[in-house]
Amino acid sequence: MKIFKKKKKPSVRVVQCAEHNPGIDVYSRLGNLADLSDTEIELYSALREAVPIIDAAIGKIIRLMGTFTVKCSSPRTKRLVEGFLRDVNVSNGNRGINTFISVFFDQLLTYGQAVAEMILTPSGDDIAGLYNADP
Repeated sequence: MKIFKKKKKPSVRVVQCAEHNPGIDVYSRLGNLADLSDTEIELYSALREAVPIIDAAIGKIIRLMGTFTVKCSSPRTKRLVEGFLRDVNVSNGNRGINTFISVFFDQLLTYGQAVAEMILTPSGDDIAGLYNADP
């Protein structure tokens, strides 16, 4: 049995589905978002599962955030925006901005970071959906 095991370099997950814009350096503005290793992700998930008060507190915070409404001067614009927010495709076959926001803040409160992306249609003219990636 080895007492001192060789430490593995933590793996890093990065989601990049869109084209990279060299004029915008996201990582310098937001810090190192890709710093969580698989071990840390497993630790935070295990803590949340093992300590029910953590899970309950995160769930309660998300429920207390509530929902929001859209106000527009044009009734047509309001109807279009409300339809989009109600029917937008979200990760794992779900629909609606409230589901997207709940998952986003769940990841943010559990792991200290959240990753989301807007997916465009192949033509690039419309939004196909919103995607919550693994942190």
